[in-house]
Amino acid sequence: MNNKKTIRFQNNCRLILQKDKKFKYIGVEVVFYDKFDYKNITAYNVLSRILLNSSKVYKTMKEMNQKKEELYDVELNTSYKYWYKLATFKVIGNFINPKYVNNKNYEEEIFSFLSSTIFNQNIENHSFDKDLFNIAKDLVANSILLQKDQPDSYAFISLLKMLGTKKQAIAASTIGEKKVLDELNASNLVDYYLHLINLPFDIYVYGDIQFEKIKRLVKKYFNNQTTTRKKYQLQKALNPNNIKNKVIYRDVLQAKVAICYTTGVLYNDKDYYAMRLLNNLFGENQQSKLFQEIREKQGLCYSIFSTFDSVYGTIIVYTGIPIEKVKETISAINQLIDDLKEGKISNKDIEMAKIDIISSLNQVKDNMFKHMNLEIRAACYNQEYDVEKIINLYQKITKNDLIEVAKKIQYKTHVVVTKKGK
Repeated sequence: MNNKKTIRFQNNCRLILQKDKKFKYIGVEVVFYDKFDYKNITAYNVLSRILLNSSKVYKTMKEMNQKKEELYDVELNTSYKYWYKLATFKVIGNFINPKYVNNKNYEEEIFSFLSSTIFNQNIENHSFDKDLFNIAKDLVANSILLQKDQPDSYAFISLLKMLGTKKQAIAASTIGEKKVLDELNASNLVDYYLHLINLPFDIYVYGDIQFEKIKRLVKKYFNNQTTTRKKYQLQKALNPNNIKNKVIYRDVLQAKVAICYTTGVLYNDKDYYAMRLLNNLFGENQQSKLFQEIREKQGLCYSIFSTFDSVYGTIIVYTGIPIEKVKETISAINQLIDDLKEGKISNKDIEMAKIDIISSLNQVKDNMFKHMNLEIRAACYNQEYDVEKIINLYQKITKNDLIEVAKKIQYKTHVVVTKKGK
């Protein structure tokens, strides 16, 4: 029996069903697809707080929470993600398997509730409830202010801003912009909402489900008119040209350093898995070379790690350092990359990295939403997400493969947040 089905229930929308009996809960993600617009980050952060707390049917937070309790504590969340030109807005639901409840209409009520929460908001005279809007807006405003006061992330954020403008996905604030927030009101936020609910969308449903029943419920409660589904570019390799580095002065006890390297390797490139493995070996955990060499052996920093972004083909190293050791640490990190290019990688290093990544992939099998999100991302690239095939690809990577991708790494720029006069 096939445990997965994809059903096109509208011209621009799909229903993806995955049956898996090991999960006690049913997971649902409604995924809207749009062109990236930096203003949407701020608007949707405000909108999310309204969507989750009211609707035309349940107009107050108290009524919404009471209904969630009646549905055995159904959970609702939202997520806004973006990859270069593509953006996705998700409404995520998590509810108990119907076989554990006595209500025969439980699934019907769940999908009705989810649909009304998304598509039937409490709007009067082209305006959201002003009190609820003001609460949501204040929460986002506080998040924006707090972001500026976080020295641990300031160097990282500042580095991203050097790689693009705030209107571009690579440098856009994940929380939002104060100027955009100031322009929002209870009326013009409705325009953002109406744009959202008319976008093409997919619905993913995972768990111990009955295909025909879910299909019927989705067709009944999600039969909305949508705009034409479009294709948007998901990735673009950052050019390797150097940018002048930057020093930012703050009253900090230790310096924070963020360094950007380009690789030219993107998500769907043939070298993607080798670069992903190399970054694990280089700086993803406490067994990595960055941690063992820079922190443990040389004692140059307090914490250090690296991330590989396959949307732009970048590796970013982030570390906290004694203020007097900034230059020495940056030099040591660059030397470590040179060592990788020269093949100074042991078979033990490679095996440990493979074990770590494969262990993470195996854990995905037991995490419904991690699996769902990875599958959604793969689908955006018109690929099938198959954990076993991916594991096999990692197992085949050789030392020579890692040396070749290491040679693609080029220094681009760095940011230092430190105390003035040091």
